[in-house]
Amino acid sequence: MAELTLERDLATSLHLPRKELSQHRAEMKKGEDWDTNGRAIGYTDTGLEKLHALLGLVNEVRVDGPTMFVAKVTWAKVRNPRLIKAEFEGKEILVRIRNQSLYVNGMAVVIRKDGPGWVEARRPRRKGYVKTDDL
Repeated sequence: MAELTLERDLATSLHLPRKELSQHRAEMKKGEDWDTNGRAIGYTDTGLEKLHALLGLVNEVRVDGPTMFVAKVTWAKVRNPRLIKAEFEGKEILVRIRNQSLYVNGMAVVIRKDGPGWVEARRPRRKGYVKTDDL
């Protein structure tokens, strides 16, 4: 099987939401242009060329691996249970998360860019701690 470029990495490097990429993927053929690797969706080289044509990209776009950053939680009890406030590069941002009860004020949170906003890149396994050693 050929090397696949993961859709999540492609969305990050193109600064597009995955929903938009999935709409374009519906116009492509599974197995020829894209395929699944477990639960992850990946594009073949021909699929990447077709996707670039659909998006109107002229120059080659380099796809980097997942880009993760570390931010500091400033407010963990936002009224929406799927959001927290964090400080990143001196700005206060909202981060979409899965489970608000695992976050406490002052802890580190690993985030990544997803479309126009930020999402958690790693979920804490227990309250108040997330692994940041390898970043």
